[in-house]
Amino acid sequence: MKLNIGGFDGEKPGFCNMGLDKDSNIFHDLNVIPYPLWDGTVDEIYSSNTLEHLKVSSGEFYAEIKRMLKPYGIATVKLPNTFFLPYRLGFLFGMIPKYFIHSHRKIIDRKSQMIEIYNSGLKPLYKYRYILPLDMFRSHITLWMRKVV
Repeated sequence: MKLNIGGFDGEKPGFCNMGLDKDSNIFHDLNVIPYPLWDGTVDEIYSSNTLEHLKVSSGEFYAEIKRMLKPYGIATVKLPNTFFLPYRLGFLFGMIPKYFIHSHRKIIDRKSQMIEIYNSGLKPLYKYRYILPLDMFRSHITLWMRKVV
């Protein structure tokens, strides 16, 4: 089974969508953990622009991903990058985009997310130190991780 958590990018072909959208296959409030899936039943998880809107902590979210993944299952989480250069300049001069204030509950950066991923017991599929300097030029960061038994 392949699971799309949140479905911000719309339906993903071949994925089961979970969230509160009318198009969701699994209708569930993502702020309520545990999610309604058995342990170790999902081969692949995808989530785009969802975590920053949730009340649950990043650590709880990654721990839930680990619980649902089969051994050696892969998860991809795409997040807005608060440290993107235009955002940083906007913050510096007091021009914070409205969507950061009204709907984002978390400030997201790659390093803090990598720490949460390690702490949840998932294994990142790359080392962040090689990518970190380039993050200021990316509006989003993508994190790949695997459940290792």
